[in-house]
Amino acid sequence: MRAELVERVRTGELHPRELVAEALRRIEADDPALNAVVALRAEEALADAERVDPSGPLAGLPVLVKDLIDVAGMPTTMGSDWLADAPSATADGLVVARLRAAGAIVVGKSNTPAFAHTGFTTNRLFGSTRNPWNHHRSPGGSSGGSAAALAAGMVPLATTSDGGGSVRIPASACGLVGYKPTTGAVGRDVKPAWPSLSTLGATATSVADVLVEAR
Repeated sequence: MRAELVERVRTGELHPRELVAEALRRIEADDPALNAVVALRAEEALADAERVDPSGPLAGLPVLVKDLIDVAGMPTTMGSDWLADAPSATADGLVVARLRAAGAIVVGKSNTPAFAHTGFTTNRLFGSTRNPWNHHRSPGGSSGGSAAALAAGMVPLATTSDGGGSVRIPASACGLVGYKPTTGAVGRDVKPAWPSLSTLGATATSVADVLVEAR
């Protein structure tokens, strides 16, 4: 799916603005029931869509960023009410900068348990994220917000990270493919205190889509 969308952007069949608008529409329609998205930058994302280089490997793909990773102009709360008033980040985290350089468009942030410390996604700041396959169950954690959004089809791309199962647990719970690279292979752009374990991962609806992100 990701490769197909990127190809349609490259050939001019789709404009990135259309992909962003559809992602925002899906989030507005589906997220009230799931609570996967904790913050949006709708106007900024639509503006970014006008500037995308269609030749990028992720050109035009809307992406949600797990709320452990900095996005310039947005606070990073790490799912903790202790950081409810955190100042907005002044710069993008490493993975966000790479995603933007590849043509992806940040539309918002996804929910995570406080400091990514549990295998289910709930916190006192934003509440519980629900599994799109069964709203009475959790999507797992700590990348549960991203996994729920992907499984529900809100966005084609969402960042995930893994220290002790935080990619693999939500992927399993939501019927997705999750990939944890060798620690350090793609950087450790994750805030909570798992420096020897945490790494950025890739999660998608298929192995082919994981490879699009991982590359």
